[in-house]
Amino acid sequence: MSLESRIAGVVEQWCGRRPERLSENLEDLWVETAPNSSHSSLAFDPDGITSILQELRAKFGSMPLRLEDFQSSGKIKTVQHLVDEAAFFA
Repeated sequence: MSLESRIAGVVEQWCGRRPERLSENLEDLWVETAPNSSHSSLAFDPDGITSILQELRAKFGSMPLRLEDFQSSGKIKTVQHLVDEAAFFA
């Protein structure tokens, strides 16, 4: 299974929808999938970020990502950013 597919699976588990493109913004995915979901009352920052960090650590334990990496000034904004980060630590 490719790294892109593994990351897409993590994102799907996290927000409930598999990303169609690697360029999809993580916060947008969280917000778009929120209605009628288990995370409908949870904000992306910090709840969604904490949740995706837990999912990533379960699959890629060696990725040293932090909450700050996903916030507005951080380096992780898209699915592709996650793929790139996972490739760096694979």
